[in-house]
Amino acid sequence: MQTARDRLTAIKTLMKYAASTLEWTQRHTWEGLDIKAKTAAPRRAVTSAEMQKLFSTPLHLRFDLPKSKQAGREAAYWLPLLGAYTGARLVELCQLRALDIQCVEGIPVMVVTDEGENQSVKSDAGKRRVPIHSELIRLGFLTYAAAIKESGSDSLWPALPLRADKPSDYFGRWFLAFRTGLEIEPTFHCFRQTVRPLMRRAGFPESTQDKITGHETVGSVGTVTYDHWDLKELQAAVEAIQYHVPSTDAARCSGRVQRGEF
Repeated sequence: MQTARDRLTAIKTLMKYAASTLEWTQRHTWEGLDIKAKTAAPRRAVTSAEMQKLFSTPLHLRFDLPKSKQAGREAAYWLPLLGAYTGARLVELCQLRALDIQCVEGIPVMVVTDEGENQSVKSDAGKRRVPIHSELIRLGFLTYAAAIKESGSDSLWPALPLRADKPSDYFGRWFLAFRTGLEIEPTFHCFRQTVRPLMRRAGFPESTQDKITGHETVGSVGTVTYDHWDLKELQAAVEAIQYHVPSTDAARCSGRVQRGEF
């Protein structure tokens, strides 16, 4: 039922766009239609205690990478951190290429796009540039990305197996087992519910939160079509995402990347 509801939501989004933005129809004829479906897992913000538990394992304290092929070695270390500091969807992160980590206007960004082979986005709103949080930079993410790019790998996660029709499938299975072992209830998707309140409490409007997380912006045609955000504004919103979690051994991580151990 959840799949059917997701497909209905996609059609409703298309119909809304046709009516409100393109003005192809006089009204949104599918508005109000819904399919009741029980969410497989609770979608809520990850609590501080859960964050502490998630990032206090040997994986993030000592860069002790899991042996499971589904974890994708370095992917197991970086993907939860990227989720926590960007609110990006797991599928968006799994399909990242080395060239999707760029510097634009002097600001390091993660480019979410559907331009590469086997890359896709949920909607046009999903195509975006997300400034990379200073904590990720401190932990060595840019060093890692540069090393992967220099190695000639197209994927940012060379060891991560990707399913053609669902790139996040294998990692999602590993992460489920990982958080279940830690007795953590929220799913990876819950990072999206975690970053938004942090940005809101820092004074950033919903439209800016949407731009970072790749949600469709709700508002007038003028707001949706003509309102733009510069990267400095988005960077400030991203930096509002702050946690009190144990420090990761960044030096060890960076050293292993520089030695080509990936």
